[in-house]
Amino acid sequence: MNNPLKPCVNFLLLFLPVFFFACAKNPPENHIPVSVSNTVSFVLLAPEYIEKNIDVFQRISGGYEKNHFTANAWVNADKTEIPMKLFNGMGTSLGTLIFTGKNLKFISSYIPRNLRTEYGAEDFQFCFYHAEAILSARTLQGIFL
Repeated sequence: MNNPLKPCVNFLLLFLPVFFFACAKNPPENHIPVSVSNTVSFVLLAPEYIEKNIDVFQRISGGYEKNHFTANAWVNADKTEIPMKLFNGMGTSLGTLIFTGKNLKFISSYIPRNLRTEYGAEDFQFCFYHAEAILSARTLQGIFL
C-alpha cells in the first residue's frame, strides 16, 4: 500500500538541504559581507553581541598593500550601535564610522571613499564582542577559527 505522504516527505528531504545551504551562503541584503578571500566571505555580527558598553580612546593602526596608517579614535559603543570618531595626533577630525548592524557608514572629507571600512568593523568585533558569538557565527557560516 502506498503512503500518500511519501511524495511530500521525499520532496522535503531533497529540497530542505538545498534551501538551508542557499540561505547559509547568501546572507540577507541588510547584512554586511566581509571577504576573507575571493571565494569566502562572512557577515558582520550586530552590535548586540558586544561584550560590554565601552567609552574609550583607542589607537588604531592598519595597512593594505604598501599603505600603512595610524589614527586615534574615540569609541562610544553599546548594544545598539558602534560609532568611532577618528582624528589625527593634533585632534583634527578625520571622519566617523558608524555601525548599527544593518548599516555601516563612513563619513570623511580626508579618507578615500574606497577604504574598506568593514575590515575595521570586523577587527573591532574580534576585540570587543563575546568570543562565543563570533565562534558560533563563523562556524555556521562555514569558517572555522
